[in-house]
Amino acid sequence: MKKKIFALAIAIIMIAIVTLVGCNLTPGGEDSGDSGKKPTTSSNTAKNITVNVKEVTPSDPAEDEPTDIKSVLKRVEKTIVKVHYKTEKKVLTASGIVIGAGETRRTDEEIAAGVAAEKTSYILTSLDFIENAIAEDKLEAAEKTDKTETTDKNPVSITAYDGKTYPALFVGGDPDSDVCVLYAVAEIPACTVYNGRAETGENVIAGGNPLTTVPGVTFTSGIISAVCENLETENGDITFLQTDALVKSGSAGGGLFTRAGYLVGLVTCKYDEVLGNGVGLGVAIPSDIAIDVSKKLMETFTQEGTSGYIPGKFMLGYSVKYKASTVWGTQGYVYFDSLDETGSFYKCGIRDGDKIISVRKGETGSEYMVANVSGFKTYIESLNLKIGDRLILNIERNSTKLAVTVTVLQYIYGRL
Repeated sequence: MKKKIFALAIAIIMIAIVTLVGCNLTPGGEDSGDSGKKPTTSSNTAKNITVNVKEVTPSDPAEDEPTDIKSVLKRVEKTIVKVHYKTEKKVLTASGIVIGAGETRRTDEEIAAGVAAEKTSYILTSLDFIENAIAEDKLEAAEKTDKTETTDKNPVSITAYDGKTYPALFVGGDPDSDVCVLYAVAEIPACTVYNGRAETGENVIAGGNPLTTVPGVTFTSGIISAVCENLETENGDITFLQTDALVKSGSAGGGLFTRAGYLVGLVTCKYDEVLGNGVGLGVAIPSDIAIDVSKKLMETFTQEGTSGYIPGKFMLGYSVKYKASTVWGTQGYVYFDSLDETGSFYKCGIRDGDKIISVRKGETGSEYMVANVSGFKTYIESLNLKIGDRLILNIERNSTKLAVTVTVLQYIYGRL
């Protein structure tokens, strides 16, 4: 009997020990470093960012911020402006969205004289609209027989929500993203920018001036029907939001907003031809891309006083073609065609029609003999060029052989 009681006691003690050990090995016990409470999950609530002259800072919507659609539209329309470009014969109009505010720079003499800084507004718009306006302006000027200058020195102006018109200055532009930044000495409310990338199916409102003769801002509504990232086109990869909210050429540079009034995209008409100009479909540059580009343009503009640019970005600006030989037994050649005057090749002395014999990177690079178009392009891409690198091209121009050094230059889209 005593043996049975002793065995039972031993069994109870063993069960207790196993239980205690098991508790210590369970997640949430002392050895795990965990409190043992159920883990909390953080909500992935979207925030918005307010864009200032030199920074983008996160902020939560104000508690008293209106959310009904009428109040939202009244608030949003104050941040949208008309952008005007005066040509020789007429005034072209598109849209713009105010993204920040700051103060005009003053000289030391003006500061010493007590001249106060004036409030300025930074406006985001479509570079494609500005480029088309410049092209039309040049065409009209070329058609004039007396060549008399009739346009203002600065052809760009904006009209704010209150009907007041102000001259606007060019800050900077980026053709790849179709982003252009202007600024005007005017105090205009800035929009609130959505932090992140909008998703397919989200309800949106397009605000701008699709009918440029109609006073005030026009709104249309729809959804984001597609988010296209890095779509390959003849002009390079593009990322955009597709929407069925009605937009027209006058809408270019206007905003695409959520129904809460947060900017999610910059309306553009640049890609209509590339994308097939789908009926009833609009395109917008995602706000995260537009704001990132505009921030860099504003920072370099305000720091250096020149046109803003994207640090590290360059453009060689070349196009090459192949011409077959008409003489039996001889090879054809590759030549430059339609060089961009803002590109590094043109700025360093290369001209249309120059025959390319060979190219190498720097003084010590291996020489590549150019025989065809694809080989030349592949070689250039393989060099992984950066600002300051040098290419040495052996070319032939008007039967004269030349060695031209091309330095990869920082790309700055020119002032108007």
